[in-house]
Amino acid sequence: MSRLARIGLIALLATLLHSAVDVEATCGYCYGTHACVGNSTFQICFDGVPRPEYSVSCPAEKPICSKYGEICMSLDTGAKPACGDVSNCGQCASAAIFACTTHTSFGKCVDGVLANPNRITCPSGHFCSVKGAAAGNPCVAGCGPDPDDTCDRETESNDGSSTTESPTTSSTTPTPTPSTSVNATAVCQREQKAGRIAIPNDTVCTSFIHCSFRANAWQGAVNDCPTNKPYFHAATTCGIIKPTGADGTPHTDHIFNCLAGFQCSDSTAICIQKNAQRPPSCGDTSKCGHCSAHRNYKFACHARGIFQMCYGASQPTGPYGKCPTGTVCDASSDVVCVPEKPGESVTCDVNDDLVNTTAAPPTSTTPDPPPQTAQEVCKLKAKSGLYETVPRDPYCKRYIDCYYNKGKVLAVEYGCSDTSYFEAATQRCTYLMPSNCI
Repeated sequence: MSRLARIGLIALLATLLHSAVDVEATCGYCYGTHACVGNSTFQICFDGVPRPEYSVSCPAEKPICSKYGEICMSLDTGAKPACGDVSNCGQCASAAIFACTTHTSFGKCVDGVLANPNRITCPSGHFCSVKGAAAGNPCVAGCGPDPDDTCDRETESNDGSSTTESPTTSSTTPTPTPSTSVNATAVCQREQKAGRIAIPNDTVCTSFIHCSFRANAWQGAVNDCPTNKPYFHAATTCGIIKPTGADGTPHTDHIFNCLAGFQCSDSTAICIQKNAQRPPSCGDTSKCGHCSAHRNYKFACHARGIFQMCYGASQPTGPYGKCPTGTVCDASSDVVCVPEKPGESVTCDVNDDLVNTTAAPPTSTTPDPPPQTAQEVCKLKAKSGLYETVPRDPYCKRYIDCYYNKGKVLAVEYGCSDTSYFEAATQRCTYLMPSNCI
């Protein structure tokens, strides 16, 4: 093959590969878990199909909807929006005959508007041309649509123009317990246990007592749970799950443990011997609400069928979503909701009706510091040790290990176990929750 022929072949391949990259950025295309339907809006995909009823807007600090696993990216990353240009979709100029509505469909224009809801589909191997449609010749043959002359979306329903809020339950935020109704110090003197404990005989469960031992004396103070996590659990601190004792049934001021070799059951004996054929009545809740349950911190499961997006952060944010009937939230998967199979464990084994999805998102008058990578944190510290992430993890799970190797500072991010918390002052994971943790 001559040199000129080889150059021509290389140029042709480069053109084809470049076109493929352009076409890949398409509105409504499912990149695994999600499909971008706008520069800052995406929909959750189930079985490879985007669902308009699960439309979510990217947070302000990460406004770009991308095709990557983190979904929403910040401007400083240089990431390009995964959603193509939809500004030409359905545009009927004054003299236009047709208007493209997707890559391969178009509609009839009457007096400058798409008057007929019916759409016409181009033949196989043809794509809708915006310029051609206006002139009355909408379908053109080609290997793919022209990026500068197309309505860049897969389906017309995925433009995000008629989206709805994520489904929520009818639960309402409870009224906090008055802090003057209990002598917190007297409770701490009686319990003689540092940390957060439940208020005795509390049936509202929106406050807790924080006990500390200072100057050779027990001291206590009543604190209210934040509005975004309104319910206090004696075993798991503040959260969005309403305790069963909040309705005047079991109280959480005293927690009892079954003896070794026994498990809690729904029988009258309460604690029975462990049996592989008879699972405990309460499933695993250790990963509920934790972004770290998913390997890419993409989403968190709050119940069997309720989830919230994380966008690569340690704390979930934004509206709550509910899995379709017959599916459950699975943090081991990238598709959020998977078909429910009898007998198989789930990420967060909590009934959906126990989750308060109307809780207001956290508000702060102090802006969060700009996020830093683990390497950036260690470069600023300039010494070996264990340090908090930036922004810090409010759950006190994630931390950064900085160390030197051949004169260079290196960084690795780790996470404490489900039953321990990172304490920055001592640079270690501890089983006693620090007071500044959620």
